Amino acid sequence: MKALVPVMLLMLGLLAATGSHAQEFSFDAFVGTWEGTISSENFGGYDDPITLVVESDGYYTDSSGRLMPTLYPDTQQCEYDEATNRVHFWYLQTVYSGQYFYQHFYLEVVSYTGDTLELHYNFHDDDVPHPDAMTIALVRTGVTAVDDGAEVAAAGVAPLTAYPNPFNPATRVALEMARAGHARLDVVDLRGRRVAVLHDGLLPAGRHEMEWRGRDDAGRAVPGGVYLARLVTAAGSRTVKLSLAK
Repeated sequence: MKALVPVMLLMLGLLAATGSHAQEFSFDAFVGTWEGTISSENFGGYDDPITLVVESDGYYTDSSGRLMPTLYPDTQQCEYDEATNRVHFWYLQTVYSGQYFYQHFYLEVVSYTGDTLELHYNFHDDDVPHPDAMTIALVRTGVTAVDDGAEVAAAGVAPLTAYPNPFNPATRVALEMARAGHARLDVVDLRGRRVAVLHDGLLPAGRHEMEWRGRDDAGRAVPGGVYLARLVTAAGSRTVKLSLAK
């Protein structure tokens, strides 16, 4: 019996390793509008802003152009492989002698919260992905409708507004509560990292405004650039882009 224990432990370890990629979400989790950065330390290096729009049929657009076709527009598609926990982007790269050649990108999901997403390059499904080759860090800014791809408001949550925007030194973020409840309003950068908490607690029903003066929770001035105000309530979440001009 004692001799069987190590064998059983080994088998359990192998089963755990085999299922390490398993996730509880599907492709629908990625449908919507995302903003953030796409970066690489290879190929000369780059760190570009990106707006990624993923539609329910797998079609996507990428404002940075890093994942977009150059010769054959509108051939881009993406899918999520639950077995390997990777998002697969591809597009038609060239046609030669009647043969079609596609460009493929495989990026592993290393972090997903529903509102934030981080992908690391992992073409060969290695045990450890390669963030130096490509990292995409995103914050959800919109939900795409399943029927026609039009952007719709998150269920039960009115859109956020900010004025002035762009701003310096301060902006006011306005939100509408349909009913009293808990609300959290954060300012995050384009990688989804929290910069400041503007509110975290109960709010009565109605309109509310929160001021942000371009500083983090420690009171330090943050660099100029684009940030996101993100509201999370029991009814859902919403974001609005904030442009700090310096």
